[in-house]
Amino acid sequence: MFGSNYKTTNQAVPKLSAASSNGASLASQGAGEWPMPAPDFRPYIEKLLGLAGIANTPDARDALDRCLQGAWCSSQLADLHRKSAPPELFKQLKTSIKKTQQLLRQLGAFPPTEDIKFDMLCYLEEGTITVAANGVSYVIPLRDPPPLGSYLDFEVIPAGATRATINRQRVLDRLLRDLDRSKPKRKRGGQRNAIYQAVVGFAGLFFREYSSAKLTTYPGGEFVSFCKLFYEIATGASPLDDYVLDTQIRAEVKSPRLGVEKIKS
Repeated sequence: MFGSNYKTTNQAVPKLSAASSNGASLASQGAGEWPMPAPDFRPYIEKLLGLAGIANTPDARDALDRCLQGAWCSSQLADLHRKSAPPELFKQLKTSIKKTQQLLRQLGAFPPTEDIKFDMLCYLEEGTITVAANGVSYVIPLRDPPPLGSYLDFEVIPAGATRATINRQRVLDRLLRDLDRSKPKRKRGGQRNAIYQAVVGFAGLFFREYSSAKLTTYPGGEFVSFCKLFYEIATGASPLDDYVLDTQIRAEVKSPRLGVEKIKS
């Protein structure tokens, strides 16, 4: 079915479940973690299965629901990614940080404040920094640590606390680097729409595993019709740009994104 460059995985259904499990888990998070609950796709399952000519079995219904959940979450994530802060805000913050660094260097030229670029009275339990240990690669610091208080308030460091010295200039350098990484990039023309790409990938994953029909790009073919209805159901929006969606369908037929293993040539 896939030509000489691809082969199906040996464990088709588990592979499908693994590919869509992240989407399902994201959809099940609470309102505080996710902007809106996942839709109930069950009323549309039978219509999609009929369009693809797939038997309406419990296994097929569950697998299709998982793929719709995964596609929905992918579209939500792509939509959130487009809602990034305006570039002007990144520029203003970078300018302020560089000005702060310059002022710190100027203060450091005077003996009473020569160590201003260091914070030598910080300890781990205080809430400013968090250290990962024992193989943990990432630890989220306190989101809302207690008020620090003014310099007139005597700070008591607990006995046995782990002390840390913070290089303020280095922290600001790291923040500048993170701003460069996070700021919106200017997109070039001709780029693929991430939502179309992800949703069609989930549609192709299910169709390859459960349909006996061959994946084709024929406009009236089963796969194209299935993909377009799958897109409308998963995203809640009609595919207004049919050209872009058709481009992704052709790409999926030529080079599947999920559920198959690329054979090295």
